[in-house]
This record gives sequence, C-alpha cells and structure tokens, in this order.
Amino acid sequence: MNEPRNPGAGKICPLVRRPYAGCHCADLTSNSAEAAIYFCGGHFDECEIFSRHSSQLKTAAKNVNPLVAGERSGS
Repeated sequence: MNEPRNPGAGKICPLVRRPYAGCHCADLTSNSAEAAIYFCGGHFDECEIFSRHSSQLKTAAKNVNPLVAGERSGS
C-alpha cells in the first residue's frame, strides 16, 4: 500500500530561522513541543501558520541576493 508522500519530509520549516509570532518554534514550551517537532520538523506543508506566511516567503526569496544569503556562486 502506497502512502501519500510528504513533500516536506526530511526538511526543516523555513520559518524556524526567522519565526513569526505564534509559530510553534517561537516560544517553545512543553505544551508546544509536540507540534513544533511535527510541523517544524518536516510537516510544515500541513501547518496553518506556514500556510498563512508562505506567500510572503516566496516573495522574499525572490528578492534575496544568493551571495548575501550565504549560497556559493557557480564559479
């Protein structure tokens, strides 16, 4: 039986580095730890908070200079 593949599997939520207020990882407590592990640790495509802010992330990513962001140049 094939289960649906999670596109975020194995990836950390992009919001972990710069979380929004209310993100599961922003104010980590024992009450929010389970949600943070689940959503921030690979199931962010199911997260309501990520869904709300994903369009802002896509816009910001288009405006990032890759060399400033720490990526290596192709040369």
